[in-house]
Amino acid sequence: MYKVVYNNILRENIDLDVSFTTNIKDALENSDFVIITIRVGGSIATENIIKIPMKYGVQQVVGDTTGPSGILKGLLEIPVILDIATMLEDLSSHAIILNFTNPITPIGMAVSKGTSIRIIGLCHGINHIRVLASKLLKIDLNNIYPVAGGINHLTWCTSLRYSDKDILENFIEKYFQRKVKVF
Repeated sequence: MYKVVYNNILRENIDLDVSFTTNIKDALENSDFVIITIRVGGSIATENIIKIPMKYGVQQVVGDTTGPSGILKGLLEIPVILDIATMLEDLSSHAIILNFTNPITPIGMAVSKGTSIRIIGLCHGINHIRVLASKLLKIDLNNIYPVAGGINHLTWCTSLRYSDKDILENFIEKYFQRKVKVF
């Protein structure tokens, strides 16, 4: 993977230094931004944060951001990310964390309240609208431009454009007419 990233930077002639290491202190030192996407405990922990609430009759649609499973996931992820942010204070206090790890909102609050490090939580969810619109309307994904509001998994699309045409109503109509699974 690192070769792909490095080759893309070279090919595009981007003025960016990228390094790869397994040493966290080396990775954080003198960073301008840090991208975090982790899963503490791997697949076993993920299975348990879903199974434990189910054992007590709680079934969830999304088990990594809200409800009992979101709380359990937060208990695993927050301490690790808070440790990273604390190290970052000493090694590169101007850096910004770009966090893709759920539960995004509690992690962001913990880092903001527990450290001086700036953090931005990013959710890829709005991209699902683009992919779904592309499939349902049979149009090029690269020319679909959503405008969205909200935070984390609580986003909604207020406008959906294909090139210069508004397609939101067409998308909604097609969405409710669909008879096949698109994901």
